[in-house]
Parts: sequence; C-alpha cells; structure tokens
Amino acid sequence: VRHALGHAGARIRILHLIEETVAGIRSAHPDVRRIGVLGTRGTLLAGLYHDALEEAGFTPLSPSDPDRLTAAIYDPSKGIKAVSSPVSDMARNDVEAAVNELAARGAEAVILGCTELPLALSGSHHRGVPLINPARMLARALIRAVDPAKLRPMS
Repeated sequence: VRHALGHAGARIRILHLIEETVAGIRSAHPDVRRIGVLGTRGTLLAGLYHDALEEAGFTPLSPSDPDRLTAAIYDPSKGIKAVSSPVSDMARNDVEAAVNELAARGAEAVILGCTELPLALSGSHHRGVPLINPARMLARALIRAVDPAKLRPMS
C-alpha cells in the first residue's frame, strides 16, 4: 500500500501500529532485548508482533497459556469486553499473571497486544516491568507526524 501510494504521488502517510510499537520500544527502552507479548490466541498465532520484534533484533516471548488471556478478554460474564468499568478481578488477575510469568521468564518489557489489555493494567509498569500500550505508541507517532512540538516526553 505504501509503495502504491508513493508511486501515485499521494501525500498520505501510513503509520503502522506494530512498526510504531517496535520503534517506540527501541526509543523508550534502548537496553531492552527480551519482550513479552500478550494477546489472544489469534493475535499470538498471527505472529505480527513476534515477526516485527525479531526483525528489529528483539527476542519475543509468549505466555504459556494464551487461552487464559483470550478468556480474560472474551469471557461473556467476566471478560474485559463484557465488564470493563472496572475490569473484573478475574480478568485483571489473569492479565497480571501473564505479565508475571513473562517477567519470570526474562521479559524486560511486555506489550499489551490487544486493545482491551491496557484496561486491566493501566499503569506504565507492573512490578517494575515496563508495559507497552500499542495504542499509546501509535497516538504518539501520529502527534510526531502532525505536530512534533506538541509531543510530550513519555512518562
């Protein structure tokens, strides 16, 4: 798509969520190499984050039980899609457990790879491990592309 737009002379710039997330990690956490990736089974099987991370020289790690995260998002009575204000204790506990597992296996940062996951862990860190919110990374990239002077330092 980018190639075709360029050849057509379009002045549209496309920002890619996964690429901007990887670039944001590189910029905000230059010493980090092992990155945990949280997401549903489908997100993890698609390998979008894993492929981009490996291409950029990172080592991606997946949780051992992706079905638990899928349930934390989709369970009809306790999942984040059903109960999000606030998130249910079950969903929050399952997301926290996945971050803790990845950190125990050496993850130096964890990508919250489905848009619902930051609702369960809204801070920038969990037990000292940086949490990467791809939506926030994309928002920062959009600001940088449109008006970089308005971009605030990451907290």
